[in-house]
Amino acid sequence: MTALDFARAASRWRRLAAGLVAAATLALVGCAAIPVSGPVQAGVPVTSNDDEPFAFRPAGPSDGASTADIVRGFIAAAVRPQDNYGTAREFLTDGLSKTWNPNAGVLLHESPNVVVDEGSGAVQLTISAVGQVGTSGSYAEYGESVEATLAFRLEQVDGQWRIAEAPDGIVLLRQTFERLYTQRSLYFFDPAFDNLVPDVRWFPNGADTQTRIVEALIAGPSPALASPVLATAFPPGVSLERQSVVQSDGVLIVDLDPAIVSLERISQQRLKLQLTRSLLGGSVVSVQIRADGSVLDIRDLTDVPVLQQVDPRAAVGIGDAFGWLSSNEVLPIDGLSDAVAALQPNAVALDADGGRAAVRGASGVTLVTDGGGTVPIDARGGLIAPALDSRGFVWTVPAGEPGAVQVADVNGTASAVPSGWNDLESVVSIGVSRDSTRLMVYGTADGAGLLRVYGIVRDADGRPTGLSTSWFELVPPAGTPVAATWVDETSVASVATAASGEPSIVSQVVGGMSEQLSRATSAVTISGANGESGLRLLAADGDVLVLRGAGWQVTGAGVSYLANQR
Repeated sequence: MTALDFARAASRWRRLAAGLVAAATLALVGCAAIPVSGPVQAGVPVTSNDDEPFAFRPAGPSDGASTADIVRGFIAAAVRPQDNYGTAREFLTDGLSKTWNPNAGVLLHESPNVVVDEGSGAVQLTISAVGQVGTSGSYAEYGESVEATLAFRLEQVDGQWRIAEAPDGIVLLRQTFERLYTQRSLYFFDPAFDNLVPDVRWFPNGADTQTRIVEALIAGPSPALASPVLATAFPPGVSLERQSVVQSDGVLIVDLDPAIVSLERISQQRLKLQLTRSLLGGSVVSVQIRADGSVLDIRDLTDVPVLQQVDPRAAVGIGDAFGWLSSNEVLPIDGLSDAVAALQPNAVALDADGGRAAVRGASGVTLVTDGGGTVPIDARGGLIAPALDSRGFVWTVPAGEPGAVQVADVNGTASAVPSGWNDLESVVSIGVSRDSTRLMVYGTADGAGLLRVYGIVRDADGRPTGLSTSWFELVPPAGTPVAATWVDETSVASVATAASGEPSIVSQVVGGMSEQLSRATSAVTISGANGESGLRLLAADGDVLVLRGAGWQVTGAGVSYLANQR
């Protein structure tokens, strides 16, 4: 990237992060707002010592503490959620203590922060925000930090300063957040109730973690995955009968209101499956549902949907052959390889069972079916590598026309899919999750990388008709976008090339944190399989690289294209 590219990227991320902080204001604000501001106003700054980790048993307010010390102590006390944040409430007036809502969300920051006493009981806390967690536990990571200012008003109570006005929610160092919160997947169904789909959330570790998970599950999917993208077996209006989930000898008992009894048996089974998959783990080995004081006799579903794992071998093209890579040789895929190779491809998307392939060649994209049949799909120029979904559709889009997304069925009947991503200038990768409910798109906007995941909206026949109006904004690596792929059911990996020519690879959970993966010397595309260990890079010299431990190792050579396995 040039200096101008970096400037554009920084500008776009500042606007995005500022928008996210502004959105967080709606959830986190109590008596005061959380505006994104410029430099701290005049006053005497007191820099907090955030380099040291917070004690997990923070002290309450000390006699004679200054306004700045009270605000700093209040922020530090948020590391202890026990007793409904009882220690933090000691820093508040009686009135605010009764109304302050610590569960409104979390702003994550990096040290140092600055507390400014503006006089007359007014205090401002300025932080370098790097992410946020919403009320429902949804996580958003910023591409770069953004300065945010939180306003507090204090007053004297029996000769001691106490906070009378403060934003709802809490503020945590990112390192502290990672110790205090846990990442969990809530499970919902696709509209046909064929697959369970994970929706990643973050919850504080504690005795009420399971209760929070159930409440979030009842509330429904994240906005990007809300109906009609995903479905839930929980009927409207259902709630926890008791505001706690009881655990005994590894069995978690969830008390729901009596309306659950009148549900059809299949709905009860699906509901129980959602609860079980979302709550199982650690000391929890099974889940029971109780209504009106009685445990319901709900048999487990016998046909539990399980996503198919793809073949762990890389599918590649070497010379005139296409198939599985094995010791620099190509093993044919029965009923598919010859037809794929005959199209002289430069990009291939392979179905999970190896029964279909979407092939990009000189004449556009063609679908190859099991047995070697071919169906013309899209003859437009400038197409990027195609994508497949489990419903039988091939997704295509020209690199320079990001809004011209098209899907075609097994007969070649095509239709447009309105994307809504009007800010994209170009696109390098699209990919459908293995459960076929989410679409990943990677491209450029304002000269910088942009990586998003949208929910897929389908009609009654399963044909995609649009994308969700909300989306997950992910953080791609800095540099010129190269390619992206699904890593597994919850993660996406993306590659960008820096000005030096070296590629940078980032893996990120959709709704979670990003991770910088080991650097490679070259990368022209990336392909996913069954987790990070299944990631493969194709280098410019034709080497295939696989992630092993602390680096990328060569597992094949002379490869002209690397197929992306759905």
